[in-house]
Parts: sequence; structure tokens; C-alpha cells
Amino acid sequence: MKIYDIAKGTLYDSIILSLLKRNIISLDEAVNCLNDIDIQLNRPNDLNNNLFKLKQKGLTNTSTGKSESEVIDYE
Repeated sequence: MKIYDIAKGTLYDSIILSLLKRNIISLDEAVNCLNDIDIQLNRPNDLNNNLFKLKQKGLTNTSTGKSESEVIDYE
């Protein structure tokens, strides 16, 4: 049963990240969903790990809400 819970949690995580990548949900909503999934599956709640997963995908810059891959001209 533990393997099933891990697979289910991974599927839910990938769905949330996919929705975030397509700008269907906001960063706050995604983090809240990931936290709710952690609570339901009795996983330790690690906000830093959740944000690392989001940044690793290059989805958003939490300080500005823009993609990290965008080039900003400061002139």
C-alpha cells in the first residue's frame, strides 16, 4: 500500500506542477495544493522542498512572478 501512496502523491504533484506551468493556477495555489497533498498522504510538510521543485522546473521567480529564463534589461 505504501508504493501506491507514493505513486499517487507523485501523480498529484506532477498534475499541480503542470497546471502551474500552464498558468492555470498561481504559485500560492500550487504551494497550498502541495501542502494539502502532503497532509493527506502523511508526508512531512517541507515548504522548501516544494519551492525547490517549482524553481527546478523553471516555472516562476517567486520575487517577481516572472519566468527565470527571461532576460531583464536594467538600462
